[in-house]
Amino acid sequence: MLRLTRSFSEKFFSGEKFTQDEIVKGIHKGVNEGKITPVTCVSSTTLAGVDMLLKEISLLLPAPSELDTKTAVLGDDIIEIPCRASDPLSAFVFRTIADPFVGKMSFIKIYSGKMSPNMEFVNATTGATEKLRKALYLCGKKQIEVACAEAGDIVVATKISANTSDTLCDSSRVVAFEKLEYPRPCFSMAVKAKAQGDESKISAAINRILEEDKTLSYEMNSSTLEQILTGLGEQHLEVAVSKAKSKFGADISLSVPKIAYKETIRKKVKVQGNIKSNPADMVSMVMFGLSLNLVFPTLLYLRKRFSAAQCLETSSRQLKRDFRTVC
Repeated sequence: MLRLTRSFSEKFFSGEKFTQDEIVKGIHKGVNEGKITPVTCVSSTTLAGVDMLLKEISLLLPAPSELDTKTAVLGDDIIEIPCRASDPLSAFVFRTIADPFVGKMSFIKIYSGKMSPNMEFVNATTGATEKLRKALYLCGKKQIEVACAEAGDIVVATKISANTSDTLCDSSRVVAFEKLEYPRPCFSMAVKAKAQGDESKISAAINRILEEDKTLSYEMNSSTLEQILTGLGEQHLEVAVSKAKSKFGADISLSVPKIAYKETIRKKVKVQGNIKSNPADMVSMVMFGLSLNLVFPTLLYLRKRFSAAQCLETSSRQLKRDFRTVC
């Protein structure tokens, strides 16, 4: 504390005692500047020390108005937005939860202005106009309706079309905050319904999960025609599948995806040959030629000197073996 202000040092070396208010203000200033880190011991089983922790949070941690301003993009300019309730609204959706009963819940941090039910604002990401039906404070499992939320508050909006990383703002000042960056999904598994006929339920459930978890991706492999779910690891996918079952009743099984082995032609090949057969005492012969290059295989000609199509059926196995030999 002596290094924070000169008045503290002079008072200390003069032998004077600090009052309780001066100690709180000094620690508060040090926490705001990142020079002091308060530590409180609490117990999760007996809840001892929780009241002290909450008191220190209210006294020592900085208020939103004391923090640095937030950077945003306004047209072609970059501006600083201070945390003031008197300024136009600017808020940021930093998380989305898909609730099976309430619906889509968007967690919003208000950086400036006020937000109240039945209020209309602009989604700077899409340009669409959003209408807030109601705002909620979450306290554990309790949902408390808010008449008016101001700058610095974190509220939950239900059933709005905004997604994670969208900026909500007043139409008089359309700004956009920097989007959140997520790690790229790298582990893939094939998903399949455990019960026959639940494919549509699985797609709906996974799409709801994708709204709240931006590190997942879901697509169909055009080569193997499998539905592929990609995440950050095996445990990540198992948690997503467990959420789909507990929240939306979609029972999903994970399996190793198939690999579509693809082959190519390395050089140009051209061959000719013929196949003879003698079905029903009638001599028949098929003459063929085959040319393969780097673009696509081309069948040059297929000429037959017989009247019965049965000759092709009897010689099909030999023809296939010849084609394998050529390839």
